[in-house]
Amino acid sequence: VLINVLSVGDVTSHTFPAVNADQTISATFAGVPSVRLTLQSGNNVFSTIGQAVAATPVNTAATIDAQAVQTADNGLTLNRGITLTFRGGYGAGFSGVVGMTTVTGPVTVTTGSMTVSNLVIK
Repeated sequence: VLINVLSVGDVTSHTFPAVNADQTISATFAGVPSVRLTLQSGNNVFSTIGQAVAATPVNTAATIDAQAVQTADNGLTLNRGITLTFRGGYGAGFSGVVGMTTVTGPVTVTTGSMTVSNLVIK
């Protein structure tokens, strides 16, 4: 958060004392990851499905859970022998399914396999 172009760090509120002139406040918000990749080694979060697929080792089984959003991916290609289970439509925090995940562009599997639920391909 910037107050009059000076950083005050991460704050939840700010009070301007004795305002006698123009004041400015600006904030930058971090994006919330919308994709969770689960491997035997644990979970990782990503902004796009493509990033999660790229982080999956070759010839590995993985599960990708995606929130109920339209992703920033321009299609999706699986070509590295990955056995992927894709589960879309999750709400915030991946606590439950609330809708569908939408991928714009083609989804192509040339090697490996993909099992999907709650996915719309436009």
